Amino acid sequence: RHVGIDVDERLINMGIHADALDPSSIIPDQIEWDILQHISQDISSEQGLFIGQHYALAGYGPFLMLLVTSKNLNTALLNGVQFQKLTHLFGSLELNVQQDFIHLLYQPIDLDTHVGQFRAQCEISGTYKFLQDIFKMMGLDIPSIQIELPFKKPKDSELLFAYQDYYGVDVKFGCHQAAFILENTQILDMKIPSADALTYRIYEEKCLEDIKRFEKSADFKSKIGR
Repeated sequence: RHVGIDVDERLINMGIHADALDPSSIIPDQIEWDILQHISQDISSEQGLFIGQHYALAGYGPFLMLLVTSKNLNTALLNGVQFQKLTHLFGSLELNVQQDFIHLLYQPIDLDTHVGQFRAQCEISGTYKFLQDIFKMMGLDIPSIQIELPFKKPKDSELLFAYQDYYGVDVKFGCHQAAFILENTQILDMKIPSADALTYRIYEEKCLEDIKRFEKSADFKSKIGR
């Protein structure tokens, strides 16, 4: 909606009324993918750069609370990877610490189709915003983050400026996968001001329950498919 897409009209064309959706329900990945494909038709995949910037922390529930009550940044990042299914990403996250650098890697599920490119653009942009917002919510200074993207460098100067304005002038294109690179591994031991051991255990249990619920739903769908 923020970038001018008439989401409601496109959903209605599919027989879906947004106001009738149950926020607590689980939408199967394939159905979500089909909906996204319909909504994003005739829209450039690069629009995902702008759409991801409107992702909000409010939708992450117990997962968000688990991160902000973690004892330090290392624990928060490990939880982010362990419970990544709760972020509703189609792509996958991996944490890799090498010498003096922290690499949070994102592997898109598909870059060969328009909807795959579009989704990857949205998720990479949204993850970058999530990292910035979570540092703010934790009460920590936002560190410098080097961005690598699995997209070709745009020839259009205006679009290139939009990438550099959001990700920084040092953003790299044409990489194998997306990477969010933080310098100085010592920040992993940084204590989070909002850390709380009791609250952390409560939300860790909630996240584990949610993961089991998702896996049970996926297993049920798999059996139905067979």
